Amino acid sequence: MPNYIPYLSLIIASLLILTIMMVREWKSIILVLHLAFAGMSYIFELVVLVIFKAYDYSPGILKNNYLDSMFGATVSNFCTVPAVAILIAYYQLRSKWIIYAAVFLGGMDWLFVYLNIYRHHWWTSLYTVVTLLGFFWICRTWMTKIRKGRPVFQYFTLLLYTFCVSDSIFFMYLLSGWRRLHFGLYHNPLRDDVMLTVTLSFCIALILVNAMFWSNKYIFTFMGCICIGIGQYFLYETGHLALYVAPWLYASAYAATLLLVAVICRVGLKSLLYFGNKQ
Repeated sequence: MPNYIPYLSLIIASLLILTIMMVREWKSIILVLHLAFAGMSYIFELVVLVIFKAYDYSPGILKNNYLDSMFGATVSNFCTVPAVAILIAYYQLRSKWIIYAAVFLGGMDWLFVYLNIYRHHWWTSLYTVVTLLGFFWICRTWMTKIRKGRPVFQYFTLLLYTFCVSDSIFFMYLLSGWRRLHFGLYHNPLRDDVMLTVTLSFCIALILVNAMFWSNKYIFTFMGCICIGIGQYFLYETGHLALYVAPWLYASAYAATLLLVAVICRVGLKSLLYFGNKQ
């Protein structure tokens, strides 16, 4: 059996959960929170996978082993874990369901190791169960605060949501081969690129969210985008951003991508505020 089949099965199961919830509830907040919870997972994976190299994924999709592992991480953190989290959080499922879900996904962790499509270094399946128990409980509690329209939770939800969107989209630049970010943090240039891509994506999210959350004036968003563009130019001039396409082409594509992220951020903000006011 090809390595990608179990990963594809997880993607299908996650899409099924989201589709059923969207058809039943028809509320955009479900997608917003799904992506916010994915943003939480991205931060966790950055620490455990990228920095401390706890494990490797092997979906067999990409030729480069490190990028292939990052793609496998995306299946887990963008699809499976947040899909289960939003199911638990939105319907406020009892603690026994949190335990069942954590144990089930811990079992999937063990199965993937057994199938040799995922490898532990110092991580164990028990760690997966324990961390998921905490994560699902946080998500369930988080949902209650969002329903009450708490501004602090709305802000951090929007930040995590925008970070997830930004990181997922700009990860495509890494795969495209159009550019390479490097700062000399790691011997592996791709690991270095991933670290910087995540860091810059969080900075982009921070700028856009602060420009939108505290004011309705589009001028602040425009100024934020200008600052982000200046940051890219600075990286290029200092040699930390290497381009393998014409600079004008990269700049045009980057501007269009940044605009897309800003629009998605604005849509997420409206969804959060509307949901909080309707409860």
